[in-house]
Amino acid sequence: MAQYAGLKDTQGNAVPDIAVATWYVRNIKIPEAAGFKHRVVQGMLCAADDSGFNQGHEAAVIANDILMKGADPANYPPRAPKRGPLMVNRQRAKLLGITLTDAMGVEEYIDEALALQEGD
Repeated sequence: MAQYAGLKDTQGNAVPDIAVATWYVRNIKIPEAAGFKHRVVQGMLCAADDSGFNQGHEAAVIANDILMKGADPANYPPRAPKRGPLMVNRQRAKLLGITLTDAMGVEEYIDEALALQEGD
């Protein structure tokens, strides 16, 4: 799982996401999964986009059920937001030597990796 927010340099300064993504996709040669579309746009291989909107909507539904409808929080069943589309970055797949097929169930393709355009 690729997650690189919050990395700091030796002086304690935040390292920009795109700088970390650029290093990562140029140096790491194994497939990875990310949790958000913007990571796949940067250059990570794949994700099932975890929408902040969908998460917020589910939280509001749960809050409404508890506060307005009297649902018992201790017995409230777990809920997960609707998952976003399964997506793959074609440029990263090619870099890793992965052949994409229809049988993989990919729902959205990202054609370029922003991290591979940096500094070129």
